[in-house]
Amino acid sequence: MKNLVNKLLRPLGVEVHGTGYLNMIRQKEFKRDPFDLQEQLLDKPASTIFDVGGHVGGMSLKYLKRFPSASIHTFEPFPDSFRELSQNVKDTPSIHPVEAAVSDHTDGATFFVNTKVDTNSLLPASNGGKTGMTNVPTRSHEIQVKTITLDAYCEQQNINQIDVLKMDIQGAELQALKGAKGLLEKQAIKVIYTEIWFQTQYENQAVYLDLGAYLKQFGYRIADFSNAYYLGNHLSWADAIFVPISNE
Repeated sequence: MKNLVNKLLRPLGVEVHGTGYLNMIRQKEFKRDPFDLQEQLLDKPASTIFDVGGHVGGMSLKYLKRFPSASIHTFEPFPDSFRELSQNVKDTPSIHPVEAAVSDHTDGATFFVNTKVDTNSLLPASNGGKTGMTNVPTRSHEIQVKTITLDAYCEQQNINQIDVLKMDIQGAELQALKGAKGLLEKQAIKVIYTEIWFQTQYENQAVYLDLGAYLKQFGYRIADFSNAYYLGNHLSWADAIFVPISNE
């Protein structure tokens, strides 16, 4: 059975191992720092970084510490978080806050606010957020937010290449990637660092196989997983790095 599954998954750059191997991963017997790996995968220091789902700016500041000459565009649609983000980076001119949700269209969207704001999403939480996970809470309220696509934003800003695209947008990653089709066709995104899901926690969300299949058609494959989270005995979500095959 394992060999059959591997045969089906291998085109996506995935291989399933036995339970002993998975337990070794879970126990962190080997682990590469995802930021060290991103730096290694780039052929030169990053000069343009997109932080999609920037929250209050912590990740943008972390990237800037590693890549001090980079220009970082930080996208955050939730007004309260955006205000805090703007305050946190007000003395950091190389970080550019953008109050918008990144998606596959530019005509605005309903944004679902949860009682734990770092789980806010363009997608409603499954069953009103009443899932088995402690950090996907009950839905609070809805607001309307501006949406942009990465293709349109890059055209407006005369950006030809994104060195690192980081995404943490709670199940809406595939929509964001669909809005970057032009960039992906040119392999103009050199490293994609994104949260991926193996179990659905939001309505109509994409899971890992959906993202892997979409990116595969543009010549991207997975380079590594990190920060895996388990719900019981099942892998629930993790962070993943995708790169163009030609960049490996």
